[in-house]
Amino acid sequence: MSSPQPTELSLVVIHLLKGALYRDSNEKLWSLLPSVRLQLDEYVSVLGLILIVDDAEGYAYLRSQPIDLDGAEFPRLIARHSLSFRVSVLLALLRRRLAEFDATSSEVRLVLGRDQIVEMLRLFLPIPPMRHVWWTPSTPRSKRSAIWASCAKFGVRPTSSRSDGS
Repeated sequence: MSSPQPTELSLVVIHLLKGALYRDSNEKLWSLLPSVRLQLDEYVSVLGLILIVDDAEGYAYLRSQPIDLDGAEFPRLIARHSLSFRVSVLLALLRRRLAEFDATSSEVRLVLGRDQIVEMLRLFLPIPPMRHVWWTPSTPRSKRSAIWASCAKFGVRPTSSRSDGS
């Protein structure tokens, strides 16, 4: 008995259930999307999902249907993840910067460097005033690892002290 061949609809649905579909990274599936769009809308609505497609930006994803006024709600298929305060602040700042860029620039893409992002975050997530952290040869290895980890969080490079006094 031969195994059934996957249909165009099943290929697109499976990909969307795993995550977003991007035109740039998967042109084959993206080209199938218009031909199966109506079937896809019907299929995912049974699961309590809606298809969101942005042709201009080249992405598509599934979202849980909003809660109806009568209170009926589907169980959540697509998990929500809570974000830390730092990540939430970063996303809010990036979104604001993108909105400002769209309003004032005619360019297509906004590119920010690491230093620009750090500067945006500095007001909301103050970086401690220390610039160098050091240890002596007698500092235990476990403590050195902790020093490296905490320094990496703030972008500070730890250094070891030298025996020649420098």
